[in-house]
Amino acid sequence: MAEQPEKAIAIYDLRVIHQLALPTPPLVPDAPGNLSFVGDTAFLGQTGGSSAPLLSSQSLVAGPNITLTPLPANKLQISSTGGGGLLPAVDQIAYVRQGGSDVTGNGSISAPYATITHAMATITDALWEKRYMIDLGPGNWSDSFSWKAWVFIRGSTAGATRLTGVIDINDPSWGVPGSHSDERAGAQDMAFTGTLTLNFTLQTSNFGKFFFWNCNMNNTLVITAQNPINQVIIQEGLWFGGITVDGGQLVLIAVSGQSGNITLNSSTTALTFSTYGGAQNGNFSMNYTAGPGITAILFDWPINGTVLVSGAAAALSATNSSLPVQANISIVGGGSLTRLTDAFSLAYTPAVPAQWAGNPSSLQNAVDRMAALLVTLSGAPIP
Repeated sequence: MAEQPEKAIAIYDLRVIHQLALPTPPLVPDAPGNLSFVGDTAFLGQTGGSSAPLLSSQSLVAGPNITLTPLPANKLQISSTGGGGLLPAVDQIAYVRQGGSDVTGNGSISAPYATITHAMATITDALWEKRYMIDLGPGNWSDSFSWKAWVFIRGSTAGATRLTGVIDINDPSWGVPGSHSDERAGAQDMAFTGTLTLNFTLQTSNFGKFFFWNCNMNNTLVITAQNPINQVIIQEGLWFGGITVDGGQLVLIAVSGQSGNITLNSSTTALTFSTYGGAQNGNFSMNYTAGPGITAILFDWPINGTVLVSGAAAALSATNSSLPVQANISIVGGGSLTRLTDAFSLAYTPAVPAQWAGNPSSLQNAVDRMAALLVTLSGAPIP
């Protein structure tokens, strides 16, 4: 077999036979399938001019299809027909698939786990500097579990990967103090057809954050903040059950609310809500009763339902494109509405141009000119 370039390789599902040139002291097998140096060196090195380590001595997963054969001239031949891979503790990805096993699987791409619950339980060292991902295959996943901080779950697509169980974030990893207190986690490319509750008070998570990328949600997402810094960011996806928020920050980016209501409630911590694009095919309400205020800002987020701004410390700012017809807007109890766009942005073309000494540049310009004329004619402000 022709000698390959002198570099370390990771074994996945492909059939490979490579030879590695080894440094001195030589690398020898210890436990079946594992590699270690005789001496202090902890990595396979490369001799092509770079001293950067390429592969940890514990990176290879032992399996019936991996063969490690010491060769003369300080070389090692690694042969595999599949069944190997990198351990989750090394590449920080745990694979979960239908047909996997929580008994014989090790979470590698070739030996995946069978459940999210088991994969989550095996991750015990996730921190700010060591973030994990669970790579979840297609299917209906009925697991009920507590989502750990610094663990992100990626599905195959929002239509093929569906979580049907009861999920929360009631895990001690969300309450780690000190430099690791900015806990965060997230979901990508999956649908939630069960229930998901993000209650940051259960583990006193003062800075916890949760992210969604291209996810669908069938039921109401309930968010409870411990601190104004708690943040949930949702980017794209179809949401059918609405969202109920008590405190913290909620950001929607190009999210389509197909049904359900967005409800913002006052609590012991301030609440800030903002949207950018998307739409809401349901009601939107801000309910202030006591405590810190509720602030919302809507950019080009059309609401096809009612808008309620209730309470003295409930303040809504919105573009005209976000608001429904006036009959569907209620501002009560001292709440406020600030429109971020006015008639200046609306074009106006006179039906009879001859009535104007120069066409108005906008509807705002036309109204201002008519008001000025009325004041001139009457000699008094318009009542």
